[in-house]
Amino acid sequence: MRATEHTSRALLLTGLPGVGKSTVVRHVAGAVHGLRVEGFITDEIRVHGRRVGFQLAPLRGNTRVLAHVDIESPHRVGRYGVDVRAVDEVVGKMMHRDDTADLYLIDEIGKMECFSRRFVSALEELLDRGRLGQGAWAAAKYGYGSPGTGWRRLHLAVDEGGRFVAAELTDNDMTDASVFPTLLGRSDGKIVRLTADGAYDRREVHDAAGGRGAYVVIPPRRSAVISRDPVLQTRNRHTKRVARVSRAQWRREKGQHRQARVENSFYHYKRIFGPALRARGSMAQRAEVMAACNLLNWMYSLGMPHSQKLAA
Repeated sequence: MRATEHTSRALLLTGLPGVGKSTVVRHVAGAVHGLRVEGFITDEIRVHGRRVGFQLAPLRGNTRVLAHVDIESPHRVGRYGVDVRAVDEVVGKMMHRDDTADLYLIDEIGKMECFSRRFVSALEELLDRGRLGQGAWAAAKYGYGSPGTGWRRLHLAVDEGGRFVAAELTDNDMTDASVFPTLLGRSDGKIVRLTADGAYDRREVHDAAGGRGAYVVIPPRRSAVISRDPVLQTRNRHTKRVARVSRAQWRREKGQHRQARVENSFYHYKRIFGPALRARGSMAQRAEVMAACNLLNWMYSLGMPHSQKLAA
């Protein structure tokens, strides 16, 4: 609640699921009179008693779906795909510092909401006014515990020469395959071939790469079966060949060992810049990673050997 700039306070209510945090927020919203109240409540979406998602219910405005089992998104929490644009559009503007709002009620500061950079930036500004830097907000933003203890995952795409063509930094629970469309979208030019490890053996990867005209070389899972899906026809041929000549022979024939160039690039990154991030905020961490990748590319352009086959 804010009366003057000097009496600004930020109060965080924490507790296990189901103890009544959202109920308290609703009661506060209904009990406050004479003040302009902004904020939102995160509600469950249930179908036949089964939870299938979550929705944002602003105190002013229309309800929007935040996450759902049917949403296809690179941003995921468990089985739920998160609609980050919904957070940006519905919550982002409302959460920015505003001299006309007296009270902000936010339920909740969770991983789903924090996928939105706009939401994070706005909330940081509000919390800074209350002189709050630790506690539940730090746990939600950086991982459980004090700031800096949360793990981040770096996803990289490199070309034949080992140079970085795309990078993305995500939370630790984001799979490689779910981030692939983002990496592909940041890769300019024609893509002739995609080589990756078995973690990328997912339909969305084959579909996205095929849409760019790339020949996909990804080892099929050991449980792979022949599919009628037209998107997976190249994968079908790989599956049949593996069954006929062995997985190791298929790797040699297809040059799947080239995927090791990504591992080499990871090694160079950690060797030069270290295994940990120095920045604290999510946007600053992404900027740090991009700067490091650009610097390594510049170093490669100066010192990488150029090899050429002279005779058969």
